[in-house]
Amino acid sequence: MTGVTQLKDKDGRLALDWQMPSTRQNSLITDLCLQYLDQLGDWLPAAGYVRLLGDLGVPENSARTGLHRMTKGGFLRRETRDGASGYAPTTDWRRYMSKRYPELLDDHDEPFTGWTLLSFSIPESRRSDRHVLRSSLARQGFGTVANGLWIRPDSVRAPVAELIEQLGFTEDVRLFTTAQYQGSVSLREFASQCWDLDTLDRQYRDFIAERGPRSPGGPSAAPDPRQAFTDLTATHNQWRLIVQADPRLPAEALPSDWTGHEARALVENLLNTHREPALDHVRSALEATKTRSRRRQSEQ
Repeated sequence: MTGVTQLKDKDGRLALDWQMPSTRQNSLITDLCLQYLDQLGDWLPAAGYVRLLGDLGVPENSARTGLHRMTKGGFLRRETRDGASGYAPTTDWRRYMSKRYPELLDDHDEPFTGWTLLSFSIPESRRSDRHVLRSSLARQGFGTVANGLWIRPDSVRAPVAELIEQLGFTEDVRLFTTAQYQGSVSLREFASQCWDLDTLDRQYRDFIAERGPRSPGGPSAAPDPRQAFTDLTATHNQWRLIVQADPRLPAEALPSDWTGHEARALVENLLNTHREPALDHVRSALEATKTRSRRRQSEQ
């Protein structure tokens, strides 16, 4: 197997292109899909995406480029409803999001049951394949025990097994589980060797300093719908890019002053206070684009 750059569906067809350039507009489109589309029939008109991304500071040309690239990469599909051209998440991407972002879609932490170990050996001649696999594991919160040996809490085993199969690495990867850590150093020290927890904690601290309620860039306490939308979406986006690499370690493996829980509580509180007015703004934007579309059609 060579040149693995896309997630495959169960029929072996290439579905999601992970070599697509990572841009701010692509990342924000992901947050729009995660946060709002389940309340809106899983679809928005193109003009709705452009308007909402514009509220977040993305120029129209960049927004349309993001929509085009994410469609070409297999993440979005074009769909026309009521005469309006728009986009919906593809089935493959929706299924992948439900596996990759469980901590964003479910308020309840999985109970700690042990560890998943993953080993692989991919030769230098398949360097691009190795890069895809390593990047995918890092996004799933895996840490490195040794060269070619990765680890994460066991609760992630089933989604990763499915991901490995879809990526086409089944023959290269072996998965193991173990209930206990037994080593010459403490679990906390071992974890610090496998994951860069200092950097992750610093990212959480910077996030709290920038987005916390007492910070200048923090969310408004009683926002209007548009402000609620920009506060929630920008905060959710920044947090999501940090938390996707968080291994969700048990308390005994974490530093005593770990700030990940505080960052998560900040986002959960914001969801409770801002999601409904944010949804009101998204619905308003959707209705405004529908009105303009009907007006243009009547003028033709």
